[in-house]
Formats: sequence, C-alpha cells, structure tokens
Amino acid sequence: MQSSGIRAMRSFKKETLKLLETFIEKSEDNDLVLTKFVPPLLDPVLVDYFQGNPDARDSEVLSLFTGLINKLQGQMSAEVPRVFEAVFKCTLDMITKNFEDYPDHRLGLFNLLRAMNQHCFGALLHAMLLAHLFNAVESTTITTPLWPQDGTVQASSNGEYLRNLLLQMFSSSFPNLTQPQLTSVIQRMFEHCKDQPAFKQHLRDFLVQLKEFGDSTDLYAEEKQAQDDDKAKNLRARQEAIPGLLNPHARNDDCMMGD
Repeated sequence: MQSSGIRAMRSFKKETLKLLETFIEKSEDNDLVLTKFVPPLLDPVLVDYFQGNPDARDSEVLSLFTGLINKLQGQMSAEVPRVFEAVFKCTLDMITKNFEDYPDHRLGLFNLLRAMNQHCFGALLHAMLLAHLFNAVESTTITTPLWPQDGTVQASSNGEYLRNLLLQMFSSSFPNLTQPQLTSVIQRMFEHCKDQPAFKQHLRDFLVQLKEFGDSTDLYAEEKQAQDDDKAKNLRARQEAIPGLLNPHARNDDCMMGD
C-alpha cells in the first residue's frame, strides 16, 4: 500500500472520483447523469470498493454516491439496494473495530445513509430487510440466539423473535395497517426468504400497495387543511395586490380602508 506505484494509482483514482462528483453536482441535466454516467459507474466503482483491501477503499466512493442520490433523488431508487449491498457491511466492518480508524468513511457512510433515507426510503427499507432477513431469518442458521437481546420482544426461538421484532417495527412505521395485515406481509417474507426474486417481488408489492392496505388520509387532514388555507390566503393576497382584479365588495376591510 505504501509503494510509490500504488500510491500514485490511488491518488489518480481519488481525483477521478472527486471530478465525477463535482461534474454531477454542477450538472443541470439529470437525465444525462442518470442514463450516461450512472450505469457505467456502478460495476467498476462498487466492485472495486467491495472487493478491495479495507485500506484501499476510498471514502470518495461514499461521497460520490451520496452526491448522486442527493442530485437524482428518487430516480436513484432502483440502484439503492445495489449500492447498499456493496458498501454497507464492508464499511461497517471497518469502522466498528474501534472509534478512531477511518474517520472519513464514518462520515461518508452516515451521509450516504441519510441521503438514502431522505430521498429513497422505500428502496433503503427494501435493501435493509433483504440484508437482515437473508442473514438471520431462521434459527437453524444462527449459532448465537438473537431473542434474549431485547426484553421487549418475547420469543422462544430466533425465528419467532425476528417475526415479533419486524411486527413491532412495522406497527410503529405503518400505523395505518392492522396487525393481521402486517403479520400476513411478514409471514410471506419468511416463506420467500430462500427465493430472492420472489422475496424482492413481494417486498416491492408491499411498498407499492401500502396505501391500498389502509387509508391514512385522516392522519394528515389537519396538515392538508392548513396547507389549503395558506394557498388560498396567498392567492387572495396576490389578487388584491392587482388594482381592479377583484370586485370592491369582495375585498377585505383592511384593503378597503387602505384604498
């Protein structure tokens, strides 16, 4: 890692990543970035990061994809699971050994997850559930029990613990769904846990059909009414600012006094 040739190559790679990030940030053509820059970036950058020696992984990769997601927002949702899978666990392994090594990677991973959560939450949830369920779904695949770790989740096995934990998480995240509905969704996740395409399709269907499971309109009625009132007030103010636009009898008392 300290040889002059390797250091020169790493420096070149870092500058290239920074140049790409700057170009993407300054670009005013999102479609060009999405169609011409993202596809050829994914394989070489993500594979190099995932397979590389920890000391050879560049934090600029995390910054690059953070910039892409902040720029393209929901347009990057399709690629978020792939990015998450390539960088999350290997970076986590690097930064959890102690609290001092790889400070740039710590900040980079935090910023990346924040961007994913803000702009591509559904895709991030998809990626996290895939990673969690495929690694810890059945008790036969786990040597250390999970269920004693959280006293608030009661279970007699790891499989039951994970079901109950997911039910608890989903109940908090999706209050418009009933427990039987959530239980059915989680049960199908377990049924498809060894069939990745079927699991992904089920999760996609769940995310797409969330609004169909229950109407959450009432939860936001007050906020919507306040927004509608603000819009009406702003429109009225603009109309009253234009002489002759409104009938004098339709103007409010303040405006009449001002006239």
